[in-house]
Amino acid sequence: MRARMSFCALRILLGCALLLAGCGRSGHTRAEVTGLLTLNGRPLPGGLTIKFTPKESDMPVASGWTKPDSTYVVYAEPGKIGLNPGTYIVSVELPYADEPGPYTGPPELENIDIPKAFQTGISTLTFTVPADGLTFDIVMKSE
Repeated sequence: MRARMSFCALRILLGCALLLAGCGRSGHTRAEVTGLLTLNGRPLPGGLTIKFTPKESDMPVASGWTKPDSTYVVYAEPGKIGLNPGTYIVSVELPYADEPGPYTGPPELENIDIPKAFQTGISTLTFTVPADGLTFDIVMKSE
């Protein structure tokens, strides 16, 4: 009888331990990635989208937006700063540029021409995110 109670208590403790382990972090260790985006050595206005597409995984695309000082922070999902460690293809997008008709985005971005080598679907720029995060400056040059 006593052995049966000990076995039952052990199962309950093990179940509680597993339950508590599941209440922690989601299993994703995100590393903060920030940087500066420049074109021909000059900072760019705020509002450009920086995309980080995982190179070899099924994780979702992460993105960030340039601030008025041309810096950016990457968000894996809304409100969650950082990326999971791994290799990403990095691209830069002009908001509303893919819509038909005249450009309807922020006026300060109207005359920005993102070099093709950095555009989504074409970019070959890669960045490997280490576990402890890093600053990654994106230096674009006109073609």
